[in-house]
Amino acid sequence: MDVAVYRGSELDLIELMERRLELMPQVAAYKWHNRQPVQDPAREAVVVAEARAEALRHGLVPDTVERLFVVQMDAARAVQSWWLDA
Repeated sequence: MDVAVYRGSELDLIELMERRLELMPQVAAYKWHNRQPVQDPAREAVVVAEARAEALRHGLVPDTVERLFVVQMDAARAVQSWWLDA
C-alpha cells in the first residue's frame, strides 16, 4: 500500500481501516478451517517491521505508524476472536 496516497485524506484512511475490519470474519473462518491461531506474534512482528520501513521511505514517523498498525492488529484479533467464540 502506498501510504503517501492517503497522507492528506483522513476519510480515505478511515474507510480503508473499516474495509480491513470487514474482512475479519473471513480471516477467522480461514484460520479456523486451517487450524491456525488468531494471534501469530512472528507474523505480526514482520508486519510491524515492514510498516516501519515503509514509514521511513515515505517520510512518516515510524513509531506512529507502528502504533497504528498495532491498534489495527488488536482490533482485527478482537473481531476474529468474537467470530471464533460465537
